[in-house]
Amino acid sequence: IGIISKHSKIDTDIVDAYLAIDESSLQQVLVNCLKNSIEATANTEEKIIKLTSAIENNFFIIKILDSGVG
Repeated sequence: IGIISKHSKIDTDIVDAYLAIDESSLQQVLVNCLKNSIEATANTEEKIIKLTSAIENNFFIIKILDSGVG
């Protein structure tokens, strides 16, 4: 995705899947969410962002968790 904060640790656990979606739209959503996570962790001592995905009941689930407030 190309956005990395030099002070944040970004962990990923992504499953391979074929998705019939607009790739650029999904990329923009993920970039926005990751930017929000980086901003949310800016004033925290431990800056952790975790990006995971899974397939559950035929749905592709993407989760972005961070150690920020809110």
